[in-house]
Amino acid sequence: MADLFAISDVQGEVAQHVILFHGLGGHPHNTWRSLTKSKICWPQWLAEDIEGLAVRTVGYDAAVSRWHGSAMPLPDRATNVLERILAEPKLQTGEIILIGHSFGGLVIKQLLRTAESMALQREDAANFIRRVRRVAFLATPHSGAELATWGDRLRIFIWPSAATACLVRNDPNLRDLNLWYREWSTTHHVEHLILTESRPTCLCDLIVKPDSSDPELSSRPIPIDANHKTICKPKDRSSEIYVHIRNFITCQLDTAHRETVIINTLKTQSSQLEALVDATQESRSQLGQMILDQGEKTADVVADRLQKDISQIVSPSRKYPKELVDNEIQKHLSIMRQARFFGEFSVSEHSIRLAEKILSGEFEGGSDRVKSSALALCARFLAYSEKSAQPDELLSRARQLGNGPEITLAEAFRISANGNFEEALSKLASVASSNARSAAFIIVTHHKGADSAIEWLSKSGITHIDLDADGKFFLIRKLLELGRWDLALEHANALHEEDFQQAPVLFQAAAMANLMQATPGEYRSFVLEQVPFVANTFPLASNEVSLQARRKAQDLFSQCALAARGLGCVEAADLADDYALWLELRDPESLYSGRQKLQVSMREPTQALRRLHFALQFGIKLDLDAVEQEIERQTAISGDKSYVAAMARFALAFMQKSPKAIAAYIDRHRAQLQEHLGKKAILIFEIEMLAQAGLSQQAEERLKNLIDDGLSEAEKNQLRTIIAESTGVDPVEARKAQFESSGQLNDLRNLVNLLEQQNDWSQLCHYGSLLFERTLALPDAERLAGALHEANRYGDLAALLRKYPEFLDQSGGISP
Repeated sequence: MADLFAISDVQGEVAQHVILFHGLGGHPHNTWRSLTKSKICWPQWLAEDIEGLAVRTVGYDAAVSRWHGSAMPLPDRATNVLERILAEPKLQTGEIILIGHSFGGLVIKQLLRTAESMALQREDAANFIRRVRRVAFLATPHSGAELATWGDRLRIFIWPSAATACLVRNDPNLRDLNLWYREWSTTHHVEHLILTESRPTCLCDLIVKPDSSDPELSSRPIPIDANHKTICKPKDRSSEIYVHIRNFITCQLDTAHRETVIINTLKTQSSQLEALVDATQESRSQLGQMILDQGEKTADVVADRLQKDISQIVSPSRKYPKELVDNEIQKHLSIMRQARFFGEFSVSEHSIRLAEKILSGEFEGGSDRVKSSALALCARFLAYSEKSAQPDELLSRARQLGNGPEITLAEAFRISANGNFEEALSKLASVASSNARSAAFIIVTHHKGADSAIEWLSKSGITHIDLDADGKFFLIRKLLELGRWDLALEHANALHEEDFQQAPVLFQAAAMANLMQATPGEYRSFVLEQVPFVANTFPLASNEVSLQARRKAQDLFSQCALAARGLGCVEAADLADDYALWLELRDPESLYSGRQKLQVSMREPTQALRRLHFALQFGIKLDLDAVEQEIERQTAISGDKSYVAAMARFALAFMQKSPKAIAAYIDRHRAQLQEHLGKKAILIFEIEMLAQAGLSQQAEERLKNLIDDGLSEAEKNQLRTIIAESTGVDPVEARKAQFESSGQLNDLRNLVNLLEQQNDWSQLCHYGSLLFERTLALPDAERLAGALHEANRYGDLAALLRKYPEFLDQSGGISP
């Protein structure tokens, strides 16, 4: 159970209370011992140095392993500690300062979240969080710790406690807690001190890595020359740890707590109301005397009217000022607008929850204008919902509260959802705004398709400049889907900072528009969907214009990842991060930094398997046996439902020693690979490996299975060519015939690869030139230059370098 221990109390009124929370395996006294011989409990120095300061520590069970004790899950422990603090009579007044070491910092955050949820029902909880003005985190793992992650992996040996289990790196509950805390502490003007460890502990690396110890608040983390254990154990009063903590407690606060502002505002309003009531009562008495001759009835009517006017000045049932509630509603709307186009964000669920808060919850006290606008927007987002009655109900309530333009837009979407296309457009025609024009474009797209919608824009005289951020995103996305690459890039380059702020998904759309400029036409639709698996050799154009587009795309993907992560859209952020890292690895100027980032990310359990193919292709050394074990673990944990584990398995297939071994590996894991990557893709790859291994009969059997399931004529011919090569047919002639027949880039690349293997310089000059003209990729330029040199075609080589001088700077394999 939790208990409080008084390190130093104060006689009389206490100005400030410090409460210290220890970490896993910690102790209410021993954790806070100094490193001096006397091992004094150093927090008592604070009470000696700071007048009016009382100091307490919290003690609770927090064993690392259940072999050595017990520990509650984080939410339970926070509730347990909070109730003990609220029950302490000496903590009812005075500023509260919370200091947490390691896991103790997480207890503090969860404790505050629990207190806030209780504040509407319990005055003691509301009083407590109003007085929390400063929080210090000492090596707190805001996104988990490495040892907890390894403890989870080695569960059978370590038997981690409930507290340890919640500290696994990038645990979604920790991410959610930190997102909540960032928002809450900013809104309530809480000051912070963040100290981070910089020395390894014993044989371990840093227990809490810099990225995890930084909760991304406005206060900058301060690295301390200490390890995870000694960061809470200053040697003396001159130690940097103690100096930072003492200064943090004594510094003047610049802002008042939001709840204090509200209370002071209400007190002021209450005083004004009392004065007004007193004045009114005096006036009523005087007025009654003056009109006594006119009759008692007249006096009562006038007095009642005055009293009614007074009651309208401040509603006694209103708990918070309307402005604060309106701000909260606007904040929720902003998040919904910004996040709703990221696939994992459920705008319908958020709309329903927000509407419930406005109609009968904590936002009921907002102004009619803001509530009307918000309900209309929720109705719009739910317009095509299966729960057809719900948006209509919200629209009805919105109309009762106001008549803003948002209602018209929501009505148009509801009309569209009911199949009345022309009526929906007619409804919007009366509103002359970028929002209405974008809504009309989206509705046309929904009913008529992208081609017709873009044609409608042209006929209507509407350009991308006339659309809001939502409309611009729809336009660029549809242009990309239709393969109108240049126009998509033109519109992407015309975006403004305000567009990106309103719809952060535009970072992703603009990044794709730029990336397409460096991607061969045949592969563009594929790259729109995912980072190429064969990331290191995928043909990316490397001429000057294309390289600039690639670098711009990389920057935009990075910004997209940052914005998506800030909105809690982790999957979208991970995907954007992967695109950005891929482009960084493929850029000669940033390859080194990209490899460093990749190497660091391979230590993160949540990223290691997802980026395994990157690591294998870009030369990161790995323990493949350990990787195989982790794949097995992830497969078992997910019930064989992990796409990431299947992709990692496929990446390991390439690391087998021979084509025959690769085919055998595929066969062993066929069910998992086909389940997640598709039967067709796996069989095609397996046929290639069997053919290269000389197992033509097995390759034929796999091809027959594919043909029975459906295969295009071009795909049949390509696979038959591959099998034919394994039976003695001249492979060069077979691949030439395949390319001449299909004209496909894949067939041309296969031919060029074979010509290079056979040192057929004459034919390589011809077909290598065709390939380079279609890809403008650096590896293809290097191969063509080498062939021209070997064939003694120096004039053609010089012409190539004059036309593309930028390739000389990028490559060490091209020389004039």
